[in-house]
Amino acid sequence: MRLVWWWLLCCASYVAAWGSTGHEIVATIAQSFLDSSVRSYLCTLLPSSSQYEAAWPGVHNQTQCHLADIATWADRVRIRMPWTSKWHYVNAVGDHPPTTCDFGSQGFHSSKHILNILPSMTHLFQEHAHRKAALRFMTHLVGDLHQPLHIVGRAHGGNFIRVRFGDKHANLHKVWDTHMLERRIEQLSNYSVPLDRPAWATALRGTKYDAYVRWILVEGLGQGTDAPVHPRWPDWREWTTCPSQPMHIAGVSDPTPSAKGPMCPLAWASEMHAMGCRYAFAYPVPGSTLNMLSWVLAILPGVVKSPDVAIPVYLDPVYENMVLEKALAMAGVRLAYILNTLFYREARAQYSMWMITA
Repeated sequence: MRLVWWWLLCCASYVAAWGSTGHEIVATIAQSFLDSSVRSYLCTLLPSSSQYEAAWPGVHNQTQCHLADIATWADRVRIRMPWTSKWHYVNAVGDHPPTTCDFGSQGFHSSKHILNILPSMTHLFQEHAHRKAALRFMTHLVGDLHQPLHIVGRAHGGNFIRVRFGDKHANLHKVWDTHMLERRIEQLSNYSVPLDRPAWATALRGTKYDAYVRWILVEGLGQGTDAPVHPRWPDWREWTTCPSQPMHIAGVSDPTPSAKGPMCPLAWASEMHAMGCRYAFAYPVPGSTLNMLSWVLAILPGVVKSPDVAIPVYLDPVYENMVLEKALAMAGVRLAYILNTLFYREARAQYSMWMITA
């Protein structure tokens, strides 16, 4: 029991958003939208293990580097860089969906949260000494920002809500970052529409989620194929547009449109918060959160029977409305936009290559 308490106090906050697969999917979607020169430029910032040959007709330098290789770095370093743990999420005070969905009107539990950290990362890109670390954090944290349970305050983003996913015992956060996504990848594993255009085809690396990414690109965004497609989200190009008047909540503000850094984390997070409130805490998720002792008892086999959320009444609204796919697509498109904006001019000066057109 002492070990259980130690884990709760020291390690419970280390649950990774999206899991490694989700973060790699975000990075792969972003990779497909990067300008070709930016892909090559990233080789100056990424480890050699990220290099691959992109067989693009007419491209002089075909050695490029893949963002997925560093997509989980920021999670892996939290043990030796514990001060970065709070960078991955934001917990609003008084946020208790589904009865009370309150994104920050009463403030946030910490100021060292993702909404404040992400804009500061863009300034680190201006300093060559910090670019490698900034790129690793940016790639990961944009993914975290689009995991709805990293934006919801209740029970630390569902970490202290015990549920089951079929025969798997987990917390609600784990269900959203791993179990539901794994099932969706399996369901779409036979999606075989090819990507006709090299800009998108060369972003895939033969992974278990290639078919899933192809579905998002083709059916969700209408990209990567010459065949006529009616995309699920025809307005996806507007995802990178920030409100003309920056959002301001409880002392947190989005950057002004003229500020260095093409992002509005507060506005984007509010979208994810709405998703989390609508879908994540629906029946049969308990309406009340367990106290610490009850939570400890709930993780012990056979003591407390947790509700199973792998049932149609819970999963169907999430899957039918493509909630996971849209969140991942938004993260990938926005990450690519940020990196293209930050690196395009410098990358073009170094690499005279064929340009990707969306």
